Amino acid sequence: MRNACLMVGLAASFVAIAGLVLVTTSGRDAQAQPAAAFAIDMDPASAPANNANTVGTIQDCARIDINGVQDGDEDVVDGLIIDVAVQGVPAYTGTPGSPGGTTGHTYTVQYPSAQLTVDAVESATPAVNMVANNVGSSVSQAGDPTPDDNIDNDWNSSVLDIGTGIPEDGDGVLDRLTILAEVAATPGQYQLNLLNAVHLDAENTAHTPLQNLPADIAINQACAAVVTPTPTASPTPTASPTASPTPTPSPGPTATATRTASPTPTAGAGTPTRTPTKAPTPKGGVGGIGTGGSMSDGGDGMSPFVIGGAAIMFAAVSLGGYTLTRRLRREL
Repeated sequence: MRNACLMVGLAASFVAIAGLVLVTTSGRDAQAQPAAAFAIDMDPASAPANNANTVGTIQDCARIDINGVQDGDEDVVDGLIIDVAVQGVPAYTGTPGSPGGTTGHTYTVQYPSAQLTVDAVESATPAVNMVANNVGSSVSQAGDPTPDDNIDNDWNSSVLDIGTGIPEDGDGVLDRLTILAEVAATPGQYQLNLLNAVHLDAENTAHTPLQNLPADIAINQACAAVVTPTPTASPTPTASPTASPTPTPSPGPTATATRTASPTPTAGAGTPTRTPTKAPTPKGGVGGIGTGGSMSDGGDGMSPFVIGGAAIMFAAVSLGGYTLTRRLRREL
């Protein structure tokens, strides 16, 4: 009987510990779901034309001739209509933790404002814009106004769908922009880059695309090859200086101890007992266990709090089993 009760206590302890570990590791399987690419397409009308759920062949350069008439690659007088498009938004599943789809996006178009201006933007047309495509969408553009003020070389887009429709996925046009050349623009080829690009999934989690594809505008000259900007490496963090260890002093000459005769014990007195020296308290983690990896940052170890909690739970349940055993023995 005693062994049976003890086994019950141990089994309950292991079940409790397993449940604690399961709780601390829940949520680690959620995977990032980035889009394949954000891209600038300089010719949205080329077959197959871009729309809310299609991205055709992406053109990376177009020409503007500043002459007061619409000619060459131009879609308006001395200007272009271009798309900022997305490819490969993961499919919407409706499954918590792996939702897919998109409900909005943000990005920055970096361009030379002394040569060009973002003159207009289209973000909420169901047939054109991906986020507005499904029934029930309610889309707003909260980015920079147009025409751009040209105070800096950036124009920001910030689109959110607050409607009740099913989130869109796949490929499609995010925003359709009208770009005009400045009257006093200098002939040359100028690059448009995408920075800080993310899309929001069905649970409003932001995902950075796997790549951003730039494009060029040639003013009063033919397009040359588009040069992809070289990514800037993140600076290497500077390690904190480590304090130099205190040097151990060189041992001096050791004095020769003079041997002292042991005192004669007093009659009737007990044998003297040496007072034990208190052992030093060990340094380091709790119970000598390191911190290991954190569950929240994807580490493989468990924190001391989790291990300590499991140990307390194990001890409590085992004590309960032992107490139950003693009570049964008294009754028997």
